[in-house]
Amino acid sequence: MSAQPSGTLAAGPWTTVGGPTATVATTATPSPAVSLRDGLKDTDVSPGFAGFAVTFVVVLVVIGLMLSMTRRVRRIAHSQDATHMVEAEVQVPDDRGR
Repeated sequence: MSAQPSGTLAAGPWTTVGGPTATVATTATPSPAVSLRDGLKDTDVSPGFAGFAVTFVVVLVVIGLMLSMTRRVRRIAHSQDATHMVEAEVQVPDDRGR
């Protein structure tokens, strides 16, 4: 009987890929089915008002952040345009007087 090389398994769903430190599962084990309490259906379970309130607050925060970012980007773009315009107006003449 021959011995298994180091890093391999003789039986089971595991095989070695790339050496003994990179073991990867070749087959997935299904997770157990989730069961609900007696008298409950899948449609009876919901996040309720608390879930709605948290989602609503997150949406308001994201909208506020987007508006703030838009204002800041416009302000930066406007200041860069103004800087370029001032530099264009105040050009230092070169040696030939242009």
